[in-house]
Parts: sequence; C-alpha cells; structure tokens
Amino acid sequence: MWRALAVAIALVSLPACLGSDATGVPPTPEGPPVIQYEVVRQHAEQFNVDVPDRPPGSQHETAAASYILGHLQLAGYSPRLDRVPVENTLNSTNVVAMPPNGSDPEFLIAVPYDTPLVGGHFQSGREIGLFLELARSLTVADPDHSVAFAALGAETDDNRGTRRLAQFLLDEEIEPSVILFRFREPTFESQMLVQGSCAGPNDISPYSSTLTDGDCTEWSTADNAITGAGFELTYVDGDIEELGRGLFEFLIDHQS
Repeated sequence: MWRALAVAIALVSLPACLGSDATGVPPTPEGPPVIQYEVVRQHAEQFNVDVPDRPPGSQHETAAASYILGHLQLAGYSPRLDRVPVENTLNSTNVVAMPPNGSDPEFLIAVPYDTPLVGGHFQSGREIGLFLELARSLTVADPDHSVAFAALGAETDDNRGTRRLAQFLLDEEIEPSVILFRFREPTFESQMLVQGSCAGPNDISPYSSTLTDGDCTEWSTADNAITGAGFELTYVDGDIEELGRGLFEFLIDHQS
C-alpha cells in the first residue's frame, strides 16, 4: 500500500507544481479540442492501479485529490480546495474549478473520486478520467466556456461531497445546472444513460442513446442536497465514449 501511495504522490506532484506560472495564471492547455480516450484510460489506470482504495479522508484519497488538482491546473483552471468534514478531525476535500474566464458557471460537471461501492467494490477511474479530459478538451475548444468542474470527496460517506457542494453553491451565490456522474456496473454497450433533473427539464436527452424517466425516484440518495437546495440535477452514466461525445457536444452547443 505504501509503495502505491508513494508512486501516486510522485505522479501528482509534478503537474500540481507546474499548474501555474509565477503570476498564478494557469497555463494554456495543450492537446486537441476533442476528448482523447487513450488519455482517459491512462488517467483511469492511475486511480484503479496506483490508488484503488480511496476511503474518505484517507491518504490515498488525498493523493487522488492532488492528482485531480494538478491536471485541472494543466487544463487551464484555477481550482480551489473546499474542506468536507468527515468525522472528528478527519476531513476530505472537494476540488472545485470555476470557468477559466471567471464567469459564473451555467453548468457544473461533478464526479465522486473516493472509492465507490455499488453492490460491492467497484473502481471509478474511467469516470474520473473522462471528467479530467472533458475539462481539458472543452477549454481548448472554447476558452470562454461557462462550465465548472467539481471532484467530490467523501461521497461514499453519506454523500458528504454533494452535501458540501450544495452549500458551496449557495455560499457563492451561483446557480449552475449540475450534471453528476453516477457509478454502476459497466455493462452498457454504446449507450449513454441520462436521468433528468428533479428541478427542471432534461436538455441532455437528445444526446443520449437511452433515456430513463425523469421522476428521480430510482437514484434518490445523493440528489437530496442538490435538488433540496434548489439546483437542477441531471445524472449521467454509461459507455465512456458515448458519454463523452454526448456531454462534449451538449456543452459546446449550450454556451450562451
């Protein structure tokens, strides 16, 4: 375990240090204005192999947060660390990146990054990898986009990550429509599954191959804090390439 942690810290330290210049301005992101799925797989391997177990508040979860922080910086963002209390003196962290142009976000893409449990132990590296590559490719394609990104810690501990995110949005007085990655067994083939917001219409549906109904009863645990605070919430899941295509096209097409 300790060797894996040392490897993970070494992997995240360089991008975190190189994430901004002396003025504090993030670098211009490199790469094509499209999602690179080989890069998604490389990110996924870092989480699934080097730090596969990331309990809330653990050193492994901290290493994962550092990796996400560094790569969001390299993607052109100035991410913030928002403390998520777990218990006693134990804390987790949400990594939140506002739009690079400084505008209030119209949309916020969120993904849990601690170890998810869905009917047993199940890794989440593919969704985190897509989250990071979507953030990078979107900024390359449209540097003035109004999309924020939030990686949620302690989500498996009573959905503390989404609870803190809801309070963060209220404190900042911003009202983005939240799009949250959900984790289930990866059995889908060429599908994008979307469950519409309890608080508003589901505009992503034209981009999905399969659309669940929007009554928000199937996944009712994590939506309480977000929708309870008055924000629109949409769940997405499914095949990574289909999901990436749908989200990228949707976000590019819905910039005001």
